[in-house]
Amino acid sequence: MNAMRTIRLLVLLLGVAFFWSGVRKGSAVSRLKTEHEVLVSRARSIGVPENENYEERSSSRAPSRPSASRIPAERLKDELVAAYHRLKSLEDSEDPESRLKVEAEVREWVGRLIDLSPKELKRVVKDLLEDAGLAENDRRTLLTTVLSLASTRLSETSAELFIAHREEVGNAPRIFESWGKSDPVSAFAWLERHREEMGDQYRNSLGQLVASSAGRDPALALAGLSKLNGPPRKEAANRLSIALDDDERAALLAELHRSSVGQDDTREILKGLGNGAASNWSSKPDSWMNDLSHSEAISVAEGISQSEKALDHPDSWLDWMGKSLPPEKVADTAKPLLTKWINEDYEAAGEWINRQPAGDFRNEAAANYARMMAKRFPDTAKDWANSLPEGPDKRRLLEDLK
Repeated sequence: MNAMRTIRLLVLLLGVAFFWSGVRKGSAVSRLKTEHEVLVSRARSIGVPENENYEERSSSRAPSRPSASRIPAERLKDELVAAYHRLKSLEDSEDPESRLKVEAEVREWVGRLIDLSPKELKRVVKDLLEDAGLAENDRRTLLTTVLSLASTRLSETSAELFIAHREEVGNAPRIFESWGKSDPVSAFAWLERHREEMGDQYRNSLGQLVASSAGRDPALALAGLSKLNGPPRKEAANRLSIALDDDERAALLAELHRSSVGQDDTREILKGLGNGAASNWSSKPDSWMNDLSHSEAISVAEGISQSEKALDHPDSWLDWMGKSLPPEKVADTAKPLLTKWINEDYEAAGEWINRQPAGDFRNEAAANYARMMAKRFPDTAKDWANSLPEGPDKRRLLEDLK
């Protein structure tokens, strides 16, 4: 029970933290590599030595938070622990005003964690480790959160601190999710160099890295995928393609066509592409969807059906399936989404089915609709059954509806 409460609290804490860091940084994390390249160019022009590393450069920049509001590293741990305990005390609270107030305090130190220099980050971690008043689970939660958030700018330092304090931190934080988005080349190289030291956390961290790097370097992400096996490989294949924009999906699909990725991996990646497309739907199918083969479109359609956001535009997605899938596959592939739509809004779904041209898909959709309406609206169900062409399927359906 205590373990479950700790997990729920960690999810809440990271949820608040990552939401705020995303709002605060916008798309900055995804542009870190570009920013880095600009800094390198400027450094060369003024004669800064080439071997100065990225974290030294980034940590020497003026902080984004005004210096007057920055808390010294030696005090930040105390502020962090205090805010954490206030949040923990409200874990089961139903008072939204109190929760919002505490979450605002959490956001305050989240910003400070993102702005830490390598030296300050090491100081905060050291202070957390030496705080005798912290329970083991609380210390682990706080260390995980600190390293996960700090990794948006100090990925290598965060990874090194994780290795140094693996026993206290436990499972690998989300360090490689941030690193994969900003500099996957360095992240993959570092992880391979420290594979032995990462021990049983290597596979989990590699999965994070594969899933987060596809937007920046799809070829590298697919190469990393080949190093995973079993369920982690399937999960990473699906995740690596979900959180991409239109251009990134197109680049991943093009790389997928050039690669020798196996059939099972390809299917999971395509399902992820469909899930991501449905989750980020605007007004029409993405341009990359025009380049899908029939078999690829089936996998993408399966991913679309897995996204709850597909119900925002079910008619458009079903129209796309009708145009893009092999005729003999449309009914079975579209059925999961159509069934969810009927459950969600049977009137709109019925109107859409009525507009479909005569044929196998319309017949199977109408039969499915009749069965789903049978208990609630038996007369309507019979009307739908009677709209089917004469034959054994119609007779069998009418018999079932009696």
